Amino acid sequence: MLRVILAVMLFLSHIGYAQTAKASDPVAISAVQNALSSLVGKLPVADVSIDATVVSPSGLDSETGSGTFTAKGLNLSRTQITLSSATRTDTRNITNGIPAGQWSVNGQPASTYALHNCWTDAAWFFPAFSALAQWSNGNFVWSYVGSERHAGLNTQHLRVVQLYPQDAKSLLAVQRLSTTDFYLDPVSFLPLAVVSKVHPDQDMNTDIPVEIRFADYRSVQGVQVPFRVQKLLNGTLLLDLTVTSAVLNSGLQDSAFTLQ
Repeated sequence: MLRVILAVMLFLSHIGYAQTAKASDPVAISAVQNALSSLVGKLPVADVSIDATVVSPSGLDSETGSGTFTAKGLNLSRTQITLSSATRTDTRNITNGIPAGQWSVNGQPASTYALHNCWTDAAWFFPAFSALAQWSNGNFVWSYVGSERHAGLNTQHLRVVQLYPQDAKSLLAVQRLSTTDFYLDPVSFLPLAVVSKVHPDQDMNTDIPVEIRFADYRSVQGVQVPFRVQKLLNGTLLLDLTVTSAVLNSGLQDSAFTLQ
């Protein structure tokens, strides 16, 4: 109930943001289907477990450590990053169609994500579990932006917004908060970058760009997995991941993603 009330508040504060979303652009849907075909083909993917070395730049210095990144389906994920200064764990889940998340540092009691920071991809590190996999879901509306250069690369630029069927009054706010831009390789259609926004917990009106860059795709059990993943916050490199191992369909249980 609390999350529904908050969703209404989001709507009221953004009543003038946008018009009701139209149907997906067929050109965009074709590109999305090509991307999924390049990523997974017709192979079923239920879950993923990734281990990686992690570099976190900080001023003139940088920390090096390790990370474990797991996901089950499109809505469940867990990341644990251990650096010299701290260990941080982030978990994403969904209940009755409403996304949620929490984070914890050094095993301390978990803090809850603000709802307005839960409308983008839960498994940001694994493109096969991104919004691309929702191409047939009418609550995800895709548009084709065009061919352009991004981060020095030629790309096909797509944009997706999410509708929120449970509470029509929150529709306009959720469209804004969920807006995500995908930049695909124009030949392979593999995702090269994904850009969305996060917001301070107490200020959903301040947009902070978050970009995930993917490189060094390799075949793992027939699925294309990026072995280099970089996360940028407001244009500054926050995390630089080099994958050391990736395992698909290991039988992860939902309980591994339970929120405290």
